[in-house]
Amino acid sequence: MLRSTGIWPTWTLRQSRIGSVLCLVAALLAQKTLDGKSPRAWPLTVLAFAGLSFALLASAVNLESDRTAGRANPSPLSLRFLLALLALSLAGVLDMGGNLFRPRGVVLWVGGLALALGYLWLVSPPAAPVSPAEKRARGAIAVPWHWWALGGILLLGLWFRLRLYGEIPADMGFDLASKFHDALSILRGNYNIFFPARLGREGLFFYATALAGKLTGLSRSTLHLTSGLIGVVTIVAVYQLARELFGVGTGLVAAYLLAVNRWHIVLSRSGFRACTMPLFTAWSLYAFLRALRTRRPLDWGLAGVAIGAGAYSYRSFLFVPVALAAGLVLYLLWHWSERRGLAPGLLIAVLVAAAIVAPLVRYVAENPDKYMARQKYQTDAQVKQQDKAESWLTYLGRCLLVFNDQGDGDSRFNYPFARQAGLASAALLVLGAACLLVRPRSRAAAFMLPAVLILSLPAALSMLPGEMPSSLRLSGLIVPAVILAALPLEVLVRLWRPTPHEQSAGPAENRLGLSLTLQAGASARTLGLSADGAALLRAALALAAALLLGYEAVEAYGYYFRDYPTKLPDQANYSVTGDMARVLRAFPDQEQAYVVGFPNWFDGSVLAMHVGVAPNQVAVLPALRPDQPPVTTLGGAGLFLLCPRDEASRLTLQAAFPAGILVEHHYPDGQVSFLAFYAER
Repeated sequence: MLRSTGIWPTWTLRQSRIGSVLCLVAALLAQKTLDGKSPRAWPLTVLAFAGLSFALLASAVNLESDRTAGRANPSPLSLRFLLALLALSLAGVLDMGGNLFRPRGVVLWVGGLALALGYLWLVSPPAAPVSPAEKRARGAIAVPWHWWALGGILLLGLWFRLRLYGEIPADMGFDLASKFHDALSILRGNYNIFFPARLGREGLFFYATALAGKLTGLSRSTLHLTSGLIGVVTIVAVYQLARELFGVGTGLVAAYLLAVNRWHIVLSRSGFRACTMPLFTAWSLYAFLRALRTRRPLDWGLAGVAIGAGAYSYRSFLFVPVALAAGLVLYLLWHWSERRGLAPGLLIAVLVAAAIVAPLVRYVAENPDKYMARQKYQTDAQVKQQDKAESWLTYLGRCLLVFNDQGDGDSRFNYPFARQAGLASAALLVLGAACLLVRPRSRAAAFMLPAVLILSLPAALSMLPGEMPSSLRLSGLIVPAVILAALPLEVLVRLWRPTPHEQSAGPAENRLGLSLTLQAGASARTLGLSADGAALLRAALALAAALLLGYEAVEAYGYYFRDYPTKLPDQANYSVTGDMARVLRAFPDQEQAYVVGFPNWFDGSVLAMHVGVAPNQVAVLPALRPDQPPVTTLGGAGLFLLCPRDEASRLTLQAAFPAGILVEHHYPDGQVSFLAFYAER
């Protein structure tokens, strides 16, 4: 008998096992129906009912993590000494005026932080020490099985994020070009703290791209490579967070679901700085929860590092500290005794985070208008449509349903309006959320449920009437979503795990039998087959779970490599500027290659990115005149790229260079994308 606590009913083990499987099947069928064109109300109702039923049937299952290490008493901590080291770090910020990281300031800033973390390490007790006997028993190079499993998941995630990364996507519009030119400016010695162009952007991703460009050469593909590798690292962070909350099994499933999550695959391959949002969300949550469990000064310091560094990742990250604060308040409401000894650790985290974010704070203090330009732009757009505005609860509801119903409509970052999760994880997510709702006292519920709501706010608060949530602003929601989706499988594992009674029962009690009697005349023969029934059921469920997870990967492959490219700009993953850049690079004499301007034809910054140079290094002619250079001065061969609608320039070139060759380039649907005129005297 499974006995639950609180107000929830008591179920027999058999009822819980069979009922939970039926709830999962019902959730999958409801999610599949929701994908069709039928009314959404009843599939959503079935999903919610299946989730609540699953949670109640499994309410007696213990979901706490196996990480229950005791809290060792740290060595005495001198707060004054720590403050002195952090003051040294802050002294470096005094040399960071004018929005620039300068060598002397960076040395002091980073050096002070390193000394502070070193001091916290010295006063922290060892984390989970391993005895010599245990080391000998494990062997010198023994690797736990779950690290092998995680390694396989990382290889899968790497494959999804780097396969054809230079070809898909072929283009992401002007926004990607601005990222390229910011990384290029870093390589040229402009070490900005904040990048104010195009409404302002945090710079951590640009520095990572510049580092990759330093090692491999900067190109458009470098942006996609950098974001792809960040996506792979995020898988490790999600594994650690899920393991911290629920144990190794949930950690591995969550890592797998992230590795094949369609939304995260698109985000990781985009080359956009929003790819850092899930990484720092997972890292901050994990570091904070670990510090809350161990209370080690070093762990509190590392939590401060994660939170402080996250401020340089993506603007939506500013909601993560709010989610942590809300989770801590809820946790302490249920576990008031945990407050003892908490204040010093929180102070350490706050001080370290403040020291890390200090250069950005200085920039904001000196340039508040530039830092808030993006928020002002969004607010102005909302004010203009105020008469059509919907309630913020409507916007929040759309954010919470992106995994099950409709996602972002921007074709650069999604197959327009498709759900942001696979079939299996979309259904499992509802069951996992319900499991925490019926366990409000748990640490996971206190932190994960507020995180879901608060991480939805960056998108919900910036939405316009009739708009779907931005997949970039909402990207932090991926982290709690995949963990919640992994949770029901852990519940099923623990429900179907053999009980002590089943393990001690005799073979006859657990066997299923099948007999068949064959009779011919006076003689008869009986054929029999028997097996361990419980073991067969567990094997069948394990196979079904493996097939379900496998289908998630197959579905993600079709989504990204088959469906998504058909919607990519400029058309079916064909890039006009990318093709123009290929033609320019192939021409032998770059000094004699020109692009003729025409209204609303191409973006010069995007073309420069594809060529791999700064925008001012691409020769763009505002107009082409027969009596002016380069028409009158061209010697030898020359190349002119033209808009198909620019009849005047085409006629001018054909008249000036009768021997020239005009080559048409086409979109996938056959329309002319641009003209290449090869001039010859």
